[in-house]
Amino acid sequence: MEGSGGPRFFERAEIRDALAYLRLIRSPDDDLAFERVVNQPKRGVGATTIQKLQTLAREDGRSLFTLVPMILQTDEVKGPAKRGLTTFIDQVNLWRDRLNNGMAHHELAQVILDESGYTEMWKNDKSPEAPGRLENLKELVSAMEEYESFAEFMEYVSLVMENQENQHTEMVTIMTLHGAK
Repeated sequence: MEGSGGPRFFERAEIRDALAYLRLIRSPDDDLAFERVVNQPKRGVGATTIQKLQTLAREDGRSLFTLVPMILQTDEVKGPAKRGLTTFIDQVNLWRDRLNNGMAHHELAQVILDESGYTEMWKNDKSPEAPGRLENLKELVSAMEEYESFAEFMEYVSLVMENQENQHTEMVTIMTLHGAK
């Protein structure tokens, strides 16, 4: 994974999105992961709908992923947002089932990127960054093969991200006399 630029690799938007999908598979109560990918790629779930869901989740004391299926039984969310949320919840549950039923974690990552429409979104993007983003996603999936399990890979990512956060705090730089010359 170091060959992929080390910690900076995990700062890239497309990698953070892919990891958010994976975090949501591992932990459905991860509201930050839910919010990051619920409308990535676009599913008709706008900021207003997300705010409404956040408010309801706070009032109810449940995670977004737990609350949304209950909300979908009501008329509080309608139209494209309702369809988008329904598809999203169904997909995440399907992916979690696949992981629990023994699908290799790196294969699952590729399936998630493809079935969610995320890969297609970048293939259709005409910006100069799009090919590099697709390459980064391929690199992430192939790097996952180096880990025995999904849990081991996610633990590695957590450690890298934690180290990265710690590096952003104030630090003292020590210079040797030799280095000062």
